[in-house]
Amino acid sequence: MSRALVRYEDVRILEVSELVYDSMKAKINSLEDTQFPVSSSVLYIPIRLKTEKQIRDVTLDELFQALRIDAPAQIRDTKEYNLFLYAEPDSAKAECLAAGITDNLCYGPRIGLIMKIPQAETGSDVRQLMQEWEKTMADDLRPLLLALPQKGEETVFKTGKYRDFETRYINLPISTMSFDWILTDGTLIIATSKDAARTALDRILENEAGK
Repeated sequence: MSRALVRYEDVRILEVSELVYDSMKAKINSLEDTQFPVSSSVLYIPIRLKTEKQIRDVTLDELFQALRIDAPAQIRDTKEYNLFLYAEPDSAKAECLAAGITDNLCYGPRIGLIMKIPQAETGSDVRQLMQEWEKTMADDLRPLLLALPQKGEETVFKTGKYRDFETRYINLPISTMSFDWILTDGTLIIATSKDAARTALDRILENEAGK
């Protein structure tokens, strides 16, 4: 199993027997019903290919290809990554209801990715690449959503700030379902809610503080 890049509350391994859309999407969708120990928990979700001939981790490129996610080659080719699942905080339900959204999937589990990017590549080049990808990112990454966006979803990315890091986000239509990305020194985070992305950043900074 690939190493965990941050601290997680638990691990849930997804096993697939073939790298095709229906099989992979069914496994991703199964995360909808995950039970968490507490809100704001983060689970590590390694994806493992298991056949008669081999048992091995699925690469990020293979995951994206199976889910038909069109991503820049520099992102797809990332060698070290973690797929994670985040339990939205209790406040997410109130945010959904305040927006007039009663579907409980509005505040359900959220998927995210943590990718190790070579430090020499984490400057303006990767940031520019991500901003170029923003033109199609919300469509490209739809297979990672565990619920359909509600009416009123935004159409352009905006800029925020969290713990001195720039965040880029597009709400679908509120922050409990969104695409957020954050670039740090050596790590790229992409998540499907604001709190999922920010919690991943918290865990990364926690790791760095402990070194």
